[in-house]
Amino acid sequence: MHQYYVTAVYDGGESDATNTVEVLLTGVQEQMQNSLKLYPNPASDFVNIMLAYRMPTITVYDYTGNIVMEEQVNNTSFRVNTSQFSPGVYLFRIIADEGMVVKQVVSE
Repeated sequence: MHQYYVTAVYDGGESDATNTVEVLLTGVQEQMQNSLKLYPNPASDFVNIMLAYRMPTITVYDYTGNIVMEEQVNNTSFRVNTSQFSPGVYLFRIIADEGMVVKQVVSE
C-alpha cells in the first residue's frame, strides 16, 4: 500500500497537503510480462505473440519511432508478418485489457 499527496512550493513556503490517496499495487504488469510469449527473436518471416490476456491492439514501431504496423487483434494470440520489415530493431507494443507490454524484436 502506497500513499501519495501533493503540495505546492512557492516563495513564501509550502502549502498544506492535499487529501491522501492510497494505492494498492498488484503486480499485474509483471504477470503480463511473465505470461507473454514472443518468438522467434530474431525474426525473419514472422513473430508469434501469445499472451494470457486478450490483446485488443498490437503496434510495431521502427527504431525512429515510426509506426510500421498496427493491428486490431482482439485475441490472445497473433502472428505478425515481418518478411517485409527492413533488418533492424523494432518495438512491439502490445495493449491488453490489463495493461501494456513493450518488447524489442530484431528483424533479420
